[in-house]
Amino acid sequence: WLDRMSVGGSFNTQREERINQGGNGNPNASINHEPERTTVYGLQGLVTRLTPRQAISFGADAYFEGVDAPSFSENPTTGATSVRRGRIPDGATYRHGGVYVQDTLEAVPGKFQVDGSLRWSGAWYEAETSDSPLVGGEPLWPDDELDVSSLTYRVGGIYTITDGMRLLGSVSTGFRAPSTTDLGTLGLTGAGFEVAAPDVA
Repeated sequence: WLDRMSVGGSFNTQREERINQGGNGNPNASINHEPERTTVYGLQGLVTRLTPRQAISFGADAYFEGVDAPSFSENPTTGATSVRRGRIPDGATYRHGGVYVQDTLEAVPGKFQVDGSLRWSGAWYEAETSDSPLVGGEPLWPDDELDVSSLTYRVGGIYTITDGMRLLGSVSTGFRAPSTTDLGTLGLTGAGFEVAAPDVA
């Protein structure tokens, strides 16, 4: 039944670090180090059925993301270091993916082509207190999680008026799940103090 199939895997890792010294120019103020390494494993799959006038595909993708962010503060005078909460909780995880179907149909051969797609997308974020070091007997961040999902679509068509002249139209919706940075940069962090919009409301 299937005319074409593709399966893929991906691996990505990147590292960044912010080093900030506050104190309004005071050379003895603490130097904060916020290293982060984000590692993502991905899986993708697609199958397609072809006919003389139609191509219909079914696909899915999933990505598994983890963040290592062991932040610390350094005293430039003594060289002493102490653990602190970075921009994103150390050990936070993020999963996102979706399933979709897309179809292209030559409704009127050589004259009118229609296409459409439907996708369900989801994302899951989690930061656990058990991953936090203890400072003064207290963890640096609480348990936090968020699950979001959405169904989106696109419908369009191409009408050929004459050779070299076509009329195109489409209607679509979109969904952007909040990222690790959106969700992790809450509370007292190296970037200041941030509060989630629902809490403000």
